[in-house]
Amino acid sequence: MLVKRLRSDKGDGLVSALIPTHLQGHAAAVASDSERRRVLTLHSSSGGSWFTVEYYGDVDEDDGVIVDVEGVPALLMARAVDTGERFVLYDAGRHGFLPMFAEHHDVDVLNSRTVDKPCLSADGTGEFQVRIDLVDGIDWTLESDRFRGDDGAVRLRNGETVDEARLRADGFDAVSITLTGRCGTAQVVVAEGDLD
Repeated sequence: MLVKRLRSDKGDGLVSALIPTHLQGHAAAVASDSERRRVLTLHSSSGGSWFTVEYYGDVDEDDGVIVDVEGVPALLMARAVDTGERFVLYDAGRHGFLPMFAEHHDVDVLNSRTVDKPCLSADGTGEFQVRIDLVDGIDWTLESDRFRGDDGAVRLRNGETVDEARLRADGFDAVSITLTGRCGTAQVVVAEGDLD
């Protein structure tokens, strides 16, 4: 697998900031044909590539993807098979441009979600390699000023202030998560936003 070496605007080495902050230490960038698309694969702290995935949400009958439940955002957690470490894979109420700048969700509601439904492959197994595609539709270099307050700080909808690195890493417009089971069958479990 070819890992794309991403350099910062300052030319000072690899940019871990292009990995969303909630996945840093658990994701690696893979080469992509598009400048707008970031492709990531998951790994454990010891380099393992197999995970179990649990979620809060409903499965859309038409598309088979995990969706919100009556306006409460979906949440996915990953657990590394080799180390047992567990972390947030994707939170539709906190991750991406819309939750950061446009949507508002009650913190108590977000914190009360119970992640207890396992993702299973078509053959009934539940261990997967995970691929995450993120699409960046905003040119932050040109447009970040429109998200700044009079004091020059970028504030999220919830009032939190973020720096330029987090803005670029976490402000994606679309996300797709694909799970590939041990039998080689791939299934998309999250598809939000314009992925083209």
